[in-house]
Amino acid sequence: MHLRIGMLLASHTPPDKLEEGIFEIVNQLNRGRHLVTSSTERERIAELNFIAGRRAKISTAYVSALKYLHAGRGLLTEETWNHNYDLVFSIEYLLAECDY
Repeated sequence: MHLRIGMLLASHTPPDKLEEGIFEIVNQLNRGRHLVTSSTERERIAELNFIAGRRAKISTAYVSALKYLHAGRGLLTEETWNHNYDLVFSIEYLLAECDY
């Protein structure tokens, strides 16, 4: 149910309002992320976790930032390095900044 709620929130949130509701969206998605099998959906949820992690870091909420970034990284596969290197690099870079 959480995964479905998160997907609906993400799909019905206008791009210019995404950052405002990112924590609510990602918190729902992360509760059901173990059910996601599609690599495209996994990458989309990882991207949303990156956005949440970045926003949390900017707010100096480092523990929350690490939680979102680790969740995002956990959704990525070895294949992601080959076709979405920017996402993997962005998550890893931000993790390194937060994990000092």
